[in-house]
Amino acid sequence: MSLCPVCGKNEVGEVSDGMWLPVCESCQNKPSEESKEKTEAKIEREPTISSRSVAMYKLFTEALGSDTKVVYYPSCDVDVSPTEGFPNSQIFFVDLNPEAVEVLKKKGFSAECADVNNFSLPESADVVILLNPVVPPDGPIKNLKPGGYVLCNDWHKTATKMRDKKDFKLIGIINTPNDVKGTESTFDGDRPERYWQKVETDEEFKLVDPDYYEYAKQKVEKKFGLGSNVVENIRVALGLGVPSKNGHHLDDFFVFKKL
Repeated sequence: MSLCPVCGKNEVGEVSDGMWLPVCESCQNKPSEESKEKTEAKIEREPTISSRSVAMYKLFTEALGSDTKVVYYPSCDVDVSPTEGFPNSQIFFVDLNPEAVEVLKKKGFSAECADVNNFSLPESADVVILLNPVVPPDGPIKNLKPGGYVLCNDWHKTATKMRDKKDFKLIGIINTPNDVKGTESTFDGDRPERYWQKVETDEEFKLVDPDYYEYAKQKVEKKFGLGSNVVENIRVALGLGVPSKNGHHLDDFFVFKKL
């Protein structure tokens, strides 16, 4: 018998299968100070800033010359990118997660814990940002002034839902910058409706997004054999769809103007 190497008090001995217990039963059920520190460190969150989002916000201002005084960012979690994208604007952060709101408040940001479906700003916003919201856009956009803009992506079909609203017009799409390719954001106001028109042939696919096409082609041919049609089989092979005819993606920013 020997003493536990952790507490130095309790004995450790042989268990029934012939293996020796490395620590006593008490220490086995008690997390070490090191593990507790690691756990606490994982829980601790900080506000985040996306350089890609900041670049896209700045391009929005450049493209439309918008005099943005008030920005509303519902369902923001701990993302504070708008503070750098709109440095001279008042930003309202609202989220239903109290922990995320507390993180922002501790760092001095104007944040409020509330249901964004029913939340009302003290004043109408010039810009409403909807990035990956888990709620429909109807509630948040009530806070937008006439002539104001909605910046949204289409991960949860937000842009698709905004497209159906009669009092909003799609002005353009801000392309996501690609750090790997070294490409910057661009504002595309030329026939933005083409986003909802998907490529119909492999030739169109390859022309619009050659990198994505080659990746999809490898997956499709691995599953269905060489020479298989990529457009027809991509959904089964990858669980993904084909790109739009103008090459835009779900994480691009769609710019809608309130009429």
